[in-house]
Amino acid sequence: LNISSQIYQLEGGIHEYINKYPDGYFRGKNYVFDNRIALAANPDVISSCNYCDTPYDQYALCCRPQCCIVSLCCDECKAKRGGLFYCCDVCQHIHQTGINPRPCACTTERLAFNNVEDYYQYLKRRIQL
Repeated sequence: LNISSQIYQLEGGIHEYINKYPDGYFRGKNYVFDNRIALAANPDVISSCNYCDTPYDQYALCCRPQCCIVSLCCDECKAKRGGLFYCCDVCQHIHQTGINPRPCACTTERLAFNNVEDYYQYLKRRIQL
């Protein structure tokens, strides 16, 4: 995984950069923290379905009401699951059985970190294992 260690903040944010330079370096969708979830900057699809790795970029919330994880599940995989999809197997089991209505491992793992940088470093180490 080739991740830059040099991170900069753009004046006006990514959205302003995309508006000013529509043919710039930004590819894919700009993830936003409201009901829109992600805004297309260009037609490039750089993400994939969590289940089958097919290129896909339509984010949606996990189907379990207590979960707040946004995830990717392509139309074919969603159809195989009766129109529902979950961020993880734990959420699916809890939602289908009604047992233990608590946050799933994905939510608990994310909330265990004090800040985004610590979580990012954790994920980076996990990917390298």
